[in-house]
Amino acid sequence: MKALLALPLFALGLVAAAPDAEAVSAHERVEAKPITKGGEVVGLRLKLTLRPDSSGYDTVRIGIGPNNGTRPSDHRGAASDPSKGYLLHQFPEVKGLKANTPKEVTVEVLYKDVPNLKPGSAVEVITAWSGPHNPGYWHVYGMQSIQADKASVITLPQSKASQAQQQNLGRSPRARAARRLSAAKRKLPTYRKNLRKSTTARTSTARKSTVRARSRARAR
Repeated sequence: MKALLALPLFALGLVAAAPDAEAVSAHERVEAKPITKGGEVVGLRLKLTLRPDSSGYDTVRIGIGPNNGTRPSDHRGAASDPSKGYLLHQFPEVKGLKANTPKEVTVEVLYKDVPNLKPGSAVEVITAWSGPHNPGYWHVYGMQSIQADKASVITLPQSKASQAQQQNLGRSPRARAARRLSAAKRKLPTYRKNLRKSTTARTSTARKSTVRARSRARAR
């Protein structure tokens, strides 16, 4: 009888433990704001909430990735170490996180300091997590080629003037000339085909006229 009572209690314990077992250290509420100077956007102010689980991760490295679909062979190393060549930028390490205790952080970077960051481009926010229980191991969150998380993709802020310049780029005289040339190249095969048809038709008409003239001459 005691064994039968113990079984439901054991099963209940498994159900209660399930949420913790499925929890994953991650970031959320990602916001990209501009840093401005003299009315121009000169950098990125990134705000996000770090949410560590109960795994013991107390250290986080926040990075910006290219979001180009590339999956590094060593994604943990790529997400934690800028020297691996994947990250466009990595912010200072955040330490002292406590299990199951969210922490809101704000980090900043100026574009002049990181030429790899192109205003107006879409990038991915990546967090790499580690802790004393497993030194050297990095849990990765936000790398789109590993797990698609649209909330981790941001657009780097840019000045309205730069945005308008990009939009008007296709309206410049050079761009219009390039489009006309491209259109002309596309029409060239059709033009040649029609020219051949026209030349053939004129030649055929001339031949018919010559034949008719000769026939009339013989009849006389």
